[in-house]
Amino acid sequence: MAVAQPAPSKPTSPIERLAPAVLMQTQRPLFLGVSIGHPRGGVGSLGPFVSVGGTQTGIVSTSFLLAPKDAKTGDRIHQPGVADADVLTGSTRIATLTKVVSPQPGVPAEVAAALAVLRSDVEIQGNVLPSLAGPDAGRAITGVAEAGELAIGDEVAFVGCGSGYSRGQISAVAVSAPIDQLVLNGLVTVVGEGKRFSRPGDGGALVYRCADCRAVGLVFASAESEGTRPLSFILPLAPALKALDATLL
Repeated sequence: MAVAQPAPSKPTSPIERLAPAVLMQTQRPLFLGVSIGHPRGGVGSLGPFVSVGGTQTGIVSTSFLLAPKDAKTGDRIHQPGVADADVLTGSTRIATLTKVVSPQPGVPAEVAAALAVLRSDVEIQGNVLPSLAGPDAGRAITGVAEAGELAIGDEVAFVGCGSGYSRGQISAVAVSAPIDQLVLNGLVTVVGEGKRFSRPGDGGALVYRCADCRAVGLVFASAESEGTRPLSFILPLAPALKALDATLL
């Protein structure tokens, strides 16, 4: 298997992203899967909405997406992301980077995630699957699946601004992998149904189990080598929420 690469990179050509244009456009209310990003980072997909301290609403994503190199708390997060917005302005600002939990290079860890608190005037649809989610459209995310509740062969899916609606099967759980300079433990790997499960622009998208609509994790990285099916690495959501002191909305 090739070394896994972070998912939220800026696409170099339109062919790399197969998602409908609506996901790359300004959307209010916000809904799962739309384009978001840090001003100095790549484009990714809006993940789960969370409650912070019982009084604020936020979003949780991967540290690669919300907190690229040299990012700091207080930075603004935008929708659409920098690759999709003509100009980043006050109207594209949706949230403030509040907390980052990312391991040191080479030190094994289970969480590489970040939290951003939404502006009070930004409307959201909540953790409801949008109309682009094929047979799952309109279903609400019902909770978070813990690692011990996942099994090889479970069908999972997400909506992201790289792939649109994508569906696949869990191929392994509790995986360790080097990604960029990090060593991540407890990852879940997924293979797509007849195609790659995730593409550039999907980083941070919320992956859920189709059977019960419970959240599995965030699109985190991908890897492929000649003669094998492309793998997508999913960062489990439960440990990330705990580390960020957030709960699923």
